[in-house]
Amino acid sequence: MIEVRAVGKSALCALAACLLSGGAAAMPAAEEQKARALLARVESARGVVFIRNGSEYTGANAAEFLRRKCVKDWGKIAGAREFIASCASQSSTSGKPYLIRLEGSAPQPSAQVLGQWLEEIERAGK
Repeated sequence: MIEVRAVGKSALCALAACLLSGGAAAMPAAEEQKARALLARVESARGVVFIRNGSEYTGANAAEFLRRKCVKDWGKIAGAREFIASCASQSSTSGKPYLIRLEGSAPQPSAQVLGQWLEEIERAGK
């Protein structure tokens, strides 16, 4: 008889990521934590506009898009910097770079802004 036990949401998400990635090894826990913290920062960003293929989005919309975009590759991504490079820097459809416009400034490449935010996350974690 198969015993069924309750599992947490994070365990189910990890299992789904592994299954969707074809069983590839997941990124190290510390790197996954940083990538998830980066997504949370994107999601909670206020006064920030994310620009994808010429259209503007809120942080919440951008974070949801990035989660959907990279779910199939999550288990293949080695770390937070690779997440930025492979999922959060440019459109896989048009090849155009994603941009982020911080309040009161001109749009900048998302890789640059997200890289700075990741460095802040890393400094805060040390």
